[in-house]
Amino acid sequence: MKFQDLKKYLGLFVLAVAVIIIYKTFDNLGEIFDSLGSFLNILMPFFIGAAIAFLLRIPCKRTEILFHKSRLAFLKKHRRGLAVLSVYILLIATISLIMFAIIPQLVKSIKMFIDQLPSMLKSLVDWFNSLGIYPIDELSVQKLINSNLLSFDELLKILDFSNMNKYAQGVMNVGSSVVDIFLGIVISIYMLLERKGIKKALSKFSRLYTPEKVRKNVSFYSRTVTDFIYRYISCQLLDAVIVFILCLIVLSIMRIEYASVIALMVGTFNLIPYFGAFVACFIAALITLITSGSIISALILVAVLIVIQQVDANLIQPRLVASTLSIKPLWVIFGVVLGGGLFGVIGMFLGVPIVALIRTIVIDAVNKKSSSVPPQAEQPSGE
Repeated sequence: MKFQDLKKYLGLFVLAVAVIIIYKTFDNLGEIFDSLGSFLNILMPFFIGAAIAFLLRIPCKRTEILFHKSRLAFLKKHRRGLAVLSVYILLIATISLIMFAIIPQLVKSIKMFIDQLPSMLKSLVDWFNSLGIYPIDELSVQKLINSNLLSFDELLKILDFSNMNKYAQGVMNVGSSVVDIFLGIVISIYMLLERKGIKKALSKFSRLYTPEKVRKNVSFYSRTVTDFIYRYISCQLLDAVIVFILCLIVLSIMRIEYASVIALMVGTFNLIPYFGAFVACFIAALITLITSGSIISALILVAVLIVIQQVDANLIQPRLVASTLSIKPLWVIFGVVLGGGLFGVIGMFLGVPIVALIRTIVIDAVNKKSSSVPPQAEQPSGE
């Protein structure tokens, strides 16, 4: 057999093997994705740690600069470790302060709600009967209030102990998530302490295996998107403070009980896109319903909070983000809607910075293309 014939058959053999590999890949695509998902779940603590380290990098860096300016030799020598420790202590103290301000009042309100539930139901029945639509028997409602909701036998019927393995798996999943978060916090501390070493290693690797032009472009746009994300986060925090101040002023004028707690809760939940507003309105309405005992007051509060949140979502926040990221409010809304529709809550957070980055890349590409095209000579007019 000639070498040319052998080469032809060898090419056909390689093509056939490639087709079989591609077919088997698509045929077992579900198993491949399952294996990939299992592998990513193993690395989840590292993803969590990288996200925490990314968010805390700027505070740690600025705190480290402050320690470096100190006259004490101990602070200068251990400035990085002390900076990381200080930032984490401040973060934990802030979260604890918010939780201690909201949770006790929420628990107290829930207890009050349970205690006042019979009288509230009676008032609701009286109000409904006053409308004359369809009278409700107060005796039946009273029996419902005084009766036990579930006996022990009924509870056993509801609980399906044949699916105990599913319940155990759910508990294990929650425990695994807690462990992942804890490991992520520990990993983030090491990442913050060794951030310069990690940066040098990545830079050395990129110099060995990446062309200089590609490396410069990747470095430039990485810094750009990082700057966009940091500015967007600071903008969201400022927006939460503005919402807190607006709610505090309006609720104080309305003489709502626990106005400061409700305003703090609304401002904090405002950091959570889409879901935060609904959760904050529900909890605020529940607290007001319990403390005032009036459904009308709770509904008025919900209406006021909806107005504040709509003003913030459509006027304050887009303009604030637009001035920070130098993009139009329309693109801000577009980024939030598109990111949320494609990737959920995480997409809402990252949608605006990614849209700003894409806009920057497109503008740079158009400017480079325009500068490389020679201007056309002006055609003489026929006049």
